[in-house]
Amino acid sequence: MKSSAARGFTLIELMITVAMLAILLSLAAPSFARMLASNRMATQTNEFTAALNLARLEAVRRGQSVAIRADAGGTTFQGGWKVFTDANDDGAQPGTITATDGTVIRESGGALGGNTTIARVTRGGTAPNYTYTDSAATDRMYVVFNSRGSNNASAAAFFRICDSNDTAVRGRIVQISTVGKISLDTNTLTCP
Repeated sequence: MKSSAARGFTLIELMITVAMLAILLSLAAPSFARMLASNRMATQTNEFTAALNLARLEAVRRGQSVAIRADAGGTTFQGGWKVFTDANDDGAQPGTITATDGTVIRESGGALGGNTTIARVTRGGTAPNYTYTDSAATDRMYVVFNSRGSNNASAAAFFRICDSNDTAVRGRIVQISTVGKISLDTNTLTCP
């Protein structure tokens, strides 16, 4: 007669395995959340940079000024933005929209997801120790590109992109030079 020994886990073995799994998951969860926040911020940085590039390219293609402006007249871009023609270079949509002034080329999909913030900032200090502070300029909610693709302002424009709930995630600074070049100034910013 064959002996049929019971095979499988005992209750104690199962409880130890579940406890070890819970410990491992509790260690991995913060890193996973940080990775998701970092990926979300990178995606939204790319979306914002693509909108800036679109505004610049449309200005050159159309041979006229094109602006990108924060939605709802806000001073931050996390609520969304619009790219539109801007014949008078004021960064505002007129009451009467024409083909050369106020025609919307593209709108963002509305407010950004998560806790990502995009705000206009000014850069101070010297390389490599630049500092970035919120802009007090009256034109901080828009950028106008002229028919040559240059930034219509007399100085470079900077935008800080951060996660408002997780300061451990490094922020990014997008720069628009006076000649209209759009680049990532830094991706190692300590967010406020």
